Amino acid sequence: MPIPKALEPTGIVLVDKPAGPSSFQIVARVRGRTGAKTGHAGTLDPFATGLLVLLSGRATSLQDRFMRLDKRYLTDVDLRSRTTTGDPEGDVVEEHEPPSRQELESALEGLRGEVELPIPAASAVKIGGERAYRLHRQGVVVEMPTRVMRVHGLELVAFSDVTAVDFHPNRLPRFDLVYHLVSPHRRARVRLKVRINAQEAIETLSTLYPGAGWPERELYDLFGIVFDGHADMRRLMMPEDWEGHPLRKDYPVQLRKDAQTYMPLQVTEEEFKANLERDRFQRGSAKPL
Repeated sequence: MPIPKALEPTGIVLVDKPAGPSSFQIVARVRGRTGAKTGHAGTLDPFATGLLVLLSGRATSLQDRFMRLDKRYLTDVDLRSRTTTGDPEGDVVEEHEPPSRQELESALEGLRGEVELPIPAASAVKIGGERAYRLHRQGVVVEMPTRVMRVHGLELVAFSDVTAVDFHPNRLPRFDLVYHLVSPHRRARVRLKVRINAQEAIETLSTLYPGAGWPERELYDLFGIVFDGHADMRRLMMPEDWEGHPLRKDYPVQLRKDAQTYMPLQVTEEEFKANLERDRFQRGSAKPL
């Protein structure tokens, strides 16, 4: 008895998903290339990156087993704002000061172990036969169901580095502070972005992570970002009397001397051959051209 085409090829496809396409778009691409029945073992949001497990052909029968497996996530969290969708794709509806380390630890404590959390309104879960995110875009308010899950581990990771990006004049707030945090114990890394305005100060991390002191001084020196509570907030690379901050987009470019232009060398064919002949004689390998 011939095997239906939709069940072949059979296998597991591991996709390193980039940011941008939805999980369903990637499933459709694979199905279009193989012609086989294709499913997934858990989706990732369009902005998320990481491992997306796809099941092809007869392997789709294993979906339930894969869905029950433990998962591990590394997250970048903006602790200074809240959006309409609870993720980076929504509009900012609230801005506030980030919580202290103690407040954050206290909040995380309630999210460990077995927890019951509501499904986000902008998710792909169906409510009355309609995708929740479509109802959300239409402004329809619905009561979202909850799901029970077990969080085996949830921890803040250690400071590794901090840098900044200047979006002037295209965006406000002007700067993105980018913190790189690392947990050697978990062998995990987290990148945390915080948006701040040009004249806005932000609390130093050096009181929690002493290693943040020097990178914060560098950002103050080159971007002019001030860190409140820093024990030694002064320039690190430029002289103390230096004016301005060189990595700001509006920092004036100063040329130390006038630019010079050169005309291309132009020689005739005869001159070129004569120069080549002379060079061969000097190298001791003269042969008539």
